[in-house]
Amino acid sequence: MINRLTKNFSFIEDYRFEINDKDQIINFIEKAERRMKEVENCISDIQKALECIINDFIQRHNLNINLKDSLSLKIKSIREDTRIEFSAYFYAIAREINSARNFEQHKHTDKNQLSYVFDEMDVIKKLKNLFVIIKYLYPNEIQEIITQPFDQFNFDKNVYSNINNNNNISAISEEERRKNSYFSNEHDLRIDHDNIKGWLSMSHSKIIIPIYQRNYEWETENIMCLLEDILSRTKDDQSHYFGTIAQKKIMADRNDEPNQIKIIDGQQRLTTSLLIVCACRDYLKNNFQIREMDWYNDILNSKKHNKLEEYIHNPGGTNKNNEIFRKILTEDLSGLEKQKNNIFFKNYETIYKFLEKNFKHEGDVIDFILIFLNNFHVASINFDNNKFPNKKEMELFENLNTKGKELSISDLAKNHIFNFCNNNLLNSKENEIAYGYNAIITNTKIDGNKDDLETFYDILAELHGGEELPKNNKRIKFQSIKESINYFLKEYENVSTIKDFERMLSYLESYIFIYKEICSDDVSKKFLKFLRVEKIINIISNKKKTRLFTYFTFIIYKMLKDNYQIEYENFDNTKNSILTKEEIQNIQKMFLSICKFVIKTKIITNQGDSSIKRELIRIANENFDKGNNIINVCQNIINNIKKLSNEKYNFNQFMSKLHDSLETRQANDLLILTEYFMNDSLLDEGEQIKRESREIEHIMPQSIDKWIKELDETKRQEYKEKWNIFKNKIGNYLLITRRQNKKATNELFLFKKENVYKNLSSPLYINNIYDNIDVSKKNDWTFENIERRSNELIKYIVNNVITEND
Repeated sequence: MINRLTKNFSFIEDYRFEINDKDQIINFIEKAERRMKEVENCISDIQKALECIINDFIQRHNLNINLKDSLSLKIKSIREDTRIEFSAYFYAIAREINSARNFEQHKHTDKNQLSYVFDEMDVIKKLKNLFVIIKYLYPNEIQEIITQPFDQFNFDKNVYSNINNNNNISAISEEERRKNSYFSNEHDLRIDHDNIKGWLSMSHSKIIIPIYQRNYEWETENIMCLLEDILSRTKDDQSHYFGTIAQKKIMADRNDEPNQIKIIDGQQRLTTSLLIVCACRDYLKNNFQIREMDWYNDILNSKKHNKLEEYIHNPGGTNKNNEIFRKILTEDLSGLEKQKNNIFFKNYETIYKFLEKNFKHEGDVIDFILIFLNNFHVASINFDNNKFPNKKEMELFENLNTKGKELSISDLAKNHIFNFCNNNLLNSKENEIAYGYNAIITNTKIDGNKDDLETFYDILAELHGGEELPKNNKRIKFQSIKESINYFLKEYENVSTIKDFERMLSYLESYIFIYKEICSDDVSKKFLKFLRVEKIINIISNKKKTRLFTYFTFIIYKMLKDNYQIEYENFDNTKNSILTKEEIQNIQKMFLSICKFVIKTKIITNQGDSSIKRELIRIANENFDKGNNIINVCQNIINNIKKLSNEKYNFNQFMSKLHDSLETRQANDLLILTEYFMNDSLLDEGEQIKRESREIEHIMPQSIDKWIKELDETKRQEYKEKWNIFKNKIGNYLLITRRQNKKATNELFLFKKENVYKNLSSPLYINNIYDNIDVSKKNDWTFENIERRSNELIKYIVNNVITEND
């Protein structure tokens, strides 16, 4: 593909093609082809060729434009100087170059900041764009040399430019081309541009934020960056590109009703713009007693009722957020001082404080807001309502946001789930649909972690797809999640009633709650208790490792649902008479096999081999939806794990590692499991030991000074050398509560026996069967004690806990 593309530029070598720096441009294009695998360098070469071409065009047309200034072009001045309307196109070229500069600037910054991620398709697109630019800027030279129709160059003219019957090109930016890559007809959309004031003053229109949109979530850093940009423009009076807005206009049926503008992409900028307008309005009123503001009235007068709060409708937002935003729009800030953490009020306050810090005179504030309203521009992509009904609109939204960091995977998944609803339901019940889904999001937040819903979708897709999802390739990841959602919700292909939608959500929610049971300490474990595996799962302390159980829990739940049609919400009231004793035992053995495998690999690798997850996903997938016999499925999984363990994690290696020093995170889970085996209580329904209250205690302390004094000060050097070897042996470990551990610190052994260990009933402390494991009968704690206890514990573990057959 690249070879064919670069050959299309061979005309530049032709003597009839007059262009300055011809050789340099040819060199850049050839380098781009050679460095195809070095994507960043390749794109950089294309950008340099672009800059040469644009500089040449500026000089040949005697335009009074500096290339650096062209990155924030004054659109009107270009039109007036050249008398040809290529301004929007020229603006797009400037953005093309600027995007590469931004990439160079940001690629080494913090991962949470905006950055550009290029791949081979980006290179191809930019080469196509380069051809379109040359064809547009040098039409006469091109026409003399190239006689083939444009289509023969393998360029998708509907994607990369709009070409009318006169073969005039009006190109759009790389970002816009990417967003519109699937249009079937160039007349399906119209691209306009306007300043912020014109955009906010759309006459007789009501702004709608569709339900599939994510929540407003601009951070303080985003706000401050924009405010600093506005401040810079007050000093140089330059124009500033504020991004591309995708929207759809819906004409009202009656004259007394407003038209609707649905914001498909751009609600973050819209909301922030309104917060800036409100903060400037309030700052001028509070500090300078200015009540009448022409710029503000211009925005209001374009609305039918002259009320800013009636200007925007967000059915997908939470009631709390909508109410706070409404208060800001209506100048009613009463009670908002208690909402310091709310994103709307926090950003409003950030803007207001910025104004306080930087402006002491009313004229400066007015200049600031007028620069923002007049000099900041957006490119509006307007879609035809007839050709983009709701479902097509959401597909468009998905394509607009699949690349980049604008939307999270869970936001895109939400949009895809809404696609199961037909258009009539979406139009008539958008509030109920949004409320139902938002309730799920609220219920699935675990320990305040906002990424939990994304992890859930990952797990669902990995179970269905049989492989670990790529972390950094959002497009591939989302495609896998879409396929998984389609599979799990396949019986809900065309939801037509709100009750059907609620049933679909309930089905999805049941899997979410099972995931939450596994990963959170603060929820009822009704399904895990039903299976009698809560203790087993709770043994693993690492949350990422704990999630590995989710794949297998989903398998059992699906089998129960398919076989017995039992819903998740009914497990509270369902005694486990559904499953036979043999089925329960096999389920427990399966989860215990996974638990042992995770602990064993952690001991051997010290970190847990990264392939553990991939292998367990593969095993789960091989047994997913492969029949309804629970015993057979559990046995297959157990056998698969045994085979994997024997092939990759040698049992002799495991025993050898037990004799070495073990870090506490390696030993903790193993000792919990060992304690359960010694008590013979792992598979019963006894009281659950809380995971967070149990941690490793070093009997011989981690600080040696007091301990040496207790034994023999004269042997300090000898003991210190041995201490480095023995302190992290398994025989020197106990399990106690966190409170007890704080009390133990580095105290002497006898002190700890009398004041810390005295109420311990653990068989790791008091053991009437294994004397060498028993700590309670010891009057001192020596290296010999540690050695004997280590050997005895290891012998017990390999014979009873994690054996050669596991």
